[in-house]
Amino acid sequence: MRPSKYDKWVVLACLIIFLYSFFIIGGKPIYESDLKYPNKPLWWGDDGRDEIVAVEWPTSVIIAPLVCIIFFCLWLFEDELRPINRHWVKKGLLNNWSKLKKNVREDVYKWNRFKKQR
Repeated sequence: MRPSKYDKWVVLACLIIFLYSFFIIGGKPIYESDLKYPNKPLWWGDDGRDEIVAVEWPTSVIIAPLVCIIFFCLWLFEDELRPINRHWVKKGLLNNWSKLKKNVREDVYKWNRFKKQR
């Protein structure tokens, strides 16, 4: 990986999104009357009390802090994330590919020679 100059801006944007979602948008309460129960009998009606069962939060309340932590770590450890020379992978793949082509050509040659002998 390589360090990026935009990491601090991503951290700031994620913090703003999280704070906006958590404090301004907030959670939506889910009442017991909102729940749909399967096989609910007809006489099981509303008893006059409607309690809050759960609170539904926006997805950004979960995702924004995680992204913020990831990019904060990338920003914090930017000196350890220097580019690494990995050309040996490309050279190894090309060498293996050329060996594979050579083996296939030899096998085809041997097969053709075997067929002619029959």
